[in-house]
Parts: sequence; C-alpha cells; structure tokens
Amino acid sequence: MDTLGNMLTTLRNGQMASHKEVKVVRTKLNRAVLAVLTEAGYVGEVKEDGAHLGVVLKRPGFESLRRISKPGRRLYIAADRIPLIRSGRGVLILSTNKGVMTSRKARQDRVGGEILCEVY
Repeated sequence: MDTLGNMLTTLRNGQMASHKEVKVVRTKLNRAVLAVLTEAGYVGEVKEDGAHLGVVLKRPGFESLRRISKPGRRLYIAADRIPLIRSGRGVLILSTNKGVMTSRKARQDRVGGEILCEVY
C-alpha cells in the first residue's frame, strides 16, 4: 500500500474539486511531506484528527503534484545533480538522511536522497 501516493492523489483531487479541506491517513512520512508542503506554501494548516490528518487547501495552491519514486521503482539522486523544477518555481521533495526536505534545502545542505515527489 502506497500511503504517500494515496495522499498526493487525495490532495490533487481535493484541489481540482475546490474542496477547502481533505483528510489523509496519518503516517510519519505523510506528516513530514505535509510539513514541507506547508513550509513551502503549497497547503495551509495541517490538523491531527485521530488516525487522519486534516489538510486545509490553499487557493491557489499547486498546479501539479506528481509522485516520482514509487514502491516498485525507487529513484535516488546525488546532491550535485538535483535539478531545478520549472526554472526554480517548483520544488522536489526529497527524503534524505537529514529528514524530508525540499530540493532547495537539500542543495543548500549538500545532501542527496530519494526523490519523493515534484510540486509546482
């Protein structure tokens, strides 16, 4: 079961349907990715509600939210090869040995890792 993929799909669908809030399954990875998305300004407040996380969607939020590394095919990248997304307007979300972070922060800290998703 790919809980991160399910969360990204729920966020995309909620954005397209103009929902104000969506609920996703609470896992450590989902919570970390949502913290990065909140810090980057793509989603609003995240509320814990039992086994779920309530995510307030922003208007305008993101244009595209795409899973890169999947359970059947993991994709890793070195720090010196992290690309710019949409000429710097978007970000990659990476899982590194220093935690989940954006591509900008990973470049700054000079750490590579698994590319989880792309947002712009």
